[in-house]
Amino acid sequence: MNCPACGNPNLTEKDLFCPSCAAYIEKPKYARRAPFGMRFFAYLIDLFSLWGTPIIILYLINLYVTAKFSLTAIFYRASWVKYGGEANFALFITFLAIVLWGSYAVYLILLLAKGVTPGKRYFNLRVIKADGSHVDFWTMFVVREIWGRLVSTIPLLVGYFWMLFDKNAQTWHDKIANTLVLQLSAAAVEREKKQKKESTGGIMISLRDNAAAVLFFLVVLFVLSLMFSGGLGGADITEDIVGFFTGEGGRGVLANINGQPIRWDEYSQYYDRKLEEYRERQGSAPEEGYQLENFEKEIWDEMVNSILISQYIDKHDLQATDEEVIYELVNNPPQDIRQEKAFQKDGVFDKALYDEAFRTTDNPQLDQFWSWMELRTRQTLPRQKLNEQILSTVRVSEGEIREEYLKQYQEAKVRYLFFDPNQFAIDSIQIPEKEIANYYEEHKDDYKEAEKRKIVFVTFSTQPSKEDSASVLENINDLLERAKSGEDFAKLAKDNSEDGSAANGGDLGYFGRGNMVKPFEEAAFGANVGDIVGPVKTQFGLHIIKIDDKKTENNEEKVKASHILLKYKASDETIRLALKKARYFADRAKEEPFEVVVNQENLQVDSTAFFEAGGFIPKIGQSLNASRFIFKNVIGTVSHPFRYRGGYFVFKVVDGQDERRKTLEEARSEITNKLKREKQFDLVGEVCKSFREKMQGMNLTEAALRDSLQINEPRPFMRKDYVEGNVGRDAAFIGSAFGLENGEISRPVKGVRGYYLIEMVEKKPLDEQDLDIKTEQLRADIMRQKQQRAYTEWFTKLKDDARIKDYRDRYL
Repeated sequence: MNCPACGNPNLTEKDLFCPSCAAYIEKPKYARRAPFGMRFFAYLIDLFSLWGTPIIILYLINLYVTAKFSLTAIFYRASWVKYGGEANFALFITFLAIVLWGSYAVYLILLLAKGVTPGKRYFNLRVIKADGSHVDFWTMFVVREIWGRLVSTIPLLVGYFWMLFDKNAQTWHDKIANTLVLQLSAAAVEREKKQKKESTGGIMISLRDNAAAVLFFLVVLFVLSLMFSGGLGGADITEDIVGFFTGEGGRGVLANINGQPIRWDEYSQYYDRKLEEYRERQGSAPEEGYQLENFEKEIWDEMVNSILISQYIDKHDLQATDEEVIYELVNNPPQDIRQEKAFQKDGVFDKALYDEAFRTTDNPQLDQFWSWMELRTRQTLPRQKLNEQILSTVRVSEGEIREEYLKQYQEAKVRYLFFDPNQFAIDSIQIPEKEIANYYEEHKDDYKEAEKRKIVFVTFSTQPSKEDSASVLENINDLLERAKSGEDFAKLAKDNSEDGSAANGGDLGYFGRGNMVKPFEEAAFGANVGDIVGPVKTQFGLHIIKIDDKKTENNEEKVKASHILLKYKASDETIRLALKKARYFADRAKEEPFEVVVNQENLQVDSTAFFEAGGFIPKIGQSLNASRFIFKNVIGTVSHPFRYRGGYFVFKVVDGQDERRKTLEEARSEITNKLKREKQFDLVGEVCKSFREKMQGMNLTEAALRDSLQINEPRPFMRKDYVEGNVGRDAAFIGSAFGLENGEISRPVKGVRGYYLIEMVEKKPLDEQDLDIKTEQLRADIMRQKQQRAYTEWFTKLKDDARIKDYRDRYL
């Protein structure tokens, strides 16, 4: 068989291309076998255009939106429609990009339906079936470009380079799809261009012929757009998909700790258990607002920390063996078990009774008890091992004990001269412009400012109403009547008093005049022993006071009393009504202009200055949850009601300031004052230095008299004490003083308030006998401090090295 193009006589019926001229036997004038180089560069173009372009588009959109609006919520939240105008603009940009991407995808579909890709179109290459027929969209896109390319690419492109050894130049993905790649001849290219120019309605015909494929892509794009913009529960769908493949995030996952999820149901159970413990301990649940937020933060940190420690124990195989559990149960019963009456004799733990119970095997109740003890020991032993591992290197030297003794107990008496920087008027000091500019350049990082926000807000008070106050008065009068009728006062206080003394039956002990607020004091000192008086109104609420005793001690009259306190507080109905009003306002303000609703509801609106994230909100106080909301959402967002100490507040985020650095002009005043203060210290330091040099063997008192300076002689002090005069707890002064020997005068000492010259009058030597008495207690104190420090350092590193992903903002 001869080649129709070059006449090569060595062709067989199985040859699709001529081995000599590479002509396509079926249509030699139309095309030839595509060269490897062209196919490789076409492949690179396709890789970018088919997969890289959409990914880059979405990444850039996300990057732009996040940077511009601090709004990761564009892709991860479902409530975007309530985020305000700027967010909607960002979403419009996102939607526009998706539409453009969709248009580009339709263009790709039309190319693929013709057996062409962007790269192949550039090099005039075409894909056909091996039998010479037209390749359909499914074969081209799904079989060849997705599944086939995957197979060819995974083994380091081996499947692609296979065409170098294949006589028909087929790659693995060509063989899977049963396709060939042709390079069109110049005549064929010109003919295609002419046909395209002469045809009418070509695009519509192509769309019609490939309607199923186009419709499929448009449906996919529609679902994706809904997912990314928040429709159809898009945020949840995205999270679930990501969570399925990565094991992180996903619906119901609050956090992920080194790959271990914390799920909503786990957190809820842990929260409920800790809340019940808090109620038992405090007598009531934490109040909404800062107290509740602190409680939630504490239990969250506790939960995360517990997981981190458990993971470390598992990783380092610190589990308790059966032998260790048995040894611990037999030899080291815990303190609460030692206090069980069943194991005590004459009020003291009896090991023989405990051992007898341990050996008993025919008592079902004891079996249940030992099962519980075994489980508890298996849980506590690994942590004991961990603590031993962390703290095993902690030692306390004799030198450390002596040093600590000196810190706590050594006493010194000094006299000193104080050189006050304020003797140089700060207004008279001039700072050159160049010095200010140089300081700014050298300390630029000191003038960084974090992101800031500003809000306007409306409050809904939960202060006690007249009805609430009347109810408290009614209740206190009822308790007063019961107390006077002979009921046990201590029991009434324990059951009803809203004061810390309630646990002790209201007992306040002995107190003198000046220890209580005036109305309480006047009532207590004006009554006789045995009297029950009240109600007494103070700033804390209403009191009933029982006078238990009176005495005179050191010429001072003292009273021993008990009391019952009922605080003025809002009723549940008052709180519920305030919350209802706040919710109504918030719902309206999200749909209508905030200011319009404020005017229509005749409410007072207030505003804050710019403030940073962290929990504190000017004019409101500490509110971690509200602060998180403010900095997570865009300008224009209206909040739901948040609780604070005075009630509920609803706010609108009205302005923002990105993270920035103050300009030189903004920092000028601050820098100038700082440099002027430093100049004051420099000037007074020179005065102090000059004075010290002129002393010429004089003691401090003589030198002070010579120059008519005031000498200060504070009372003896220890290192931890407050020093009288112009010193306070200045570490530089105290450290320098204790570094002097008796009679020695210091060099100039720069302190917080100014410069000092210090003379040591008397420094008591170390008392060896007292040190021997206190050595063991000091050793225990130092050991405890070092162990705490070692554990803190270990745990800080453990947490810093951990991969902690917190998703609570999606749920809490």
